[in-house]
Amino acid sequence: MKKTLLASVAALFLVTGTAHSREWQGNMPNPVGKLPSYPPVVCVTTNWTPEPCKNRQPSVDMFEGMSKAIEFFKWLEWTKTNWLGTVMVDYKPVAKPWNGVWPTRLRQHVTVLYHEVGGLWDKHIERWSALAASGDDVEIRGRCISACTTIMAYVPTEKICFDKRATLEFHMGRDPRTQEPMPEWTEVMFNQFPIVIRTWLRNKGWIEKATVDDYWVLTAEELWVMGYRKCKEERQI
Repeated sequence: MKKTLLASVAALFLVTGTAHSREWQGNMPNPVGKLPSYPPVVCVTTNWTPEPCKNRQPSVDMFEGMSKAIEFFKWLEWTKTNWLGTVMVDYKPVAKPWNGVWPTRLRQHVTVLYHEVGGLWDKHIERWSALAASGDDVEIRGRCISACTTIMAYVPTEKICFDKRATLEFHMGRDPRTQEPMPEWTEVMFNQFPIVIRTWLRNKGWIEKATVDDYWVLTAEELWVMGYRKCKEERQI
């Protein structure tokens, strides 16, 4: 009797399960063939037009190019660990933005004196004062006589250079109207010269031995020994 009861329950479960299965699956027909292991793939364009999916496959060349690129970057990383990497580094300084101010040197000009015969002291003092204010470098490449030597009292020492033919030639000053010696005014100018030039003149007997007509010549070689710069050779045009 128990076996009959169990058989009845099993039959009832089978009938009920089959009914529910049909309800869930919508009474789908039995397949006529074996289904593929994966659903078919359909490729479409942007306007939903079908196209062959093989057109979407990356080419062999693309894979080879990617492989070479990966190997190249690996090689670059390797160079950082050895001497080869040092020759591949750009050591140039990073350019800074211009601040609107030209370097001082580029704003300067050069004044060249080839042969200065002297003249009125007050005119030379005015001339050299303006030259000093300009910031120009000065190249003395010939004789600088009499009032010309007052340039040494106005233009800074570091701004002046002397060519091998340059000289500074000193004498006692005189009144341009009477031609009489002016030792007091000469001494005033003397005291404005750089100390190395004053020492040289003192050793010569300045001002007691100075005359109106005789020049005491200070050569370029002596000036270089005193610390003055030697001018560069001029270009031959």
